[in-house]
Amino acid sequence: NLGFKFQSGSSRYLVFALVVCDDYTRLRAEWLEFKQSHGLRLNFEFHYHSLPRKLRMAAVEWMRARVALLRVAVLAIDKTRLPDDFRDSSEAASLSRFIAQTVALASHAIKGAHLSIDGERRQVELQRQIRKTLSGAGHRLDKVQMRDSRHEDGIQIADLIAGAAIDDLQGKPQVFSLIRDGVIYQRREANAEKKKLPPG
Repeated sequence: NLGFKFQSGSSRYLVFALVVCDDYTRLRAEWLEFKQSHGLRLNFEFHYHSLPRKLRMAAVEWMRARVALLRVAVLAIDKTRLPDDFRDSSEAASLSRFIAQTVALASHAIKGAHLSIDGERRQVELQRQIRKTLSGAGHRLDKVQMRDSRHEDGIQIADLIAGAAIDDLQGKPQVFSLIRDGVIYQRREANAEKKKLPPG
């Protein structure tokens, strides 16, 4: 949510979560086993804020037990502290910039990876901008694609992490505290002089 109408429902925080996995086939197989063990249908979609608390906690515990499989990065931005000129940037430019900064937290140079981002495939311009920004930062990706979270387990796992991070920012640290030690976490704000954020 890139909106700035805070009195009309825009969120204060912008949070990006990245899950890097070298063996995605294994991760998906274990995620499927987790669903089955909790009596969930195979196409059940995880959204952090719509899950019953018990299932939410179980999913986060599942992630904590798989630190060796995952590399997780979270970038949290307080939009109320961003410089005024940020609001003049296009959505594609802003998102690609922050996505590149999130990727940089996990690796200085990711090569040969597939990056799936929660969104619609028709967002061609956004995909192009993200690929360009990542390439400029030294990341060489085989594929950048927008994917519906219903069809991508990795995006659902990232959503759980982002949701826990948002709760933590809002003074509810109970869930995020379970995985914080395994997360590369950065909270970024503009300083009092409102200097521009560093480029992605």
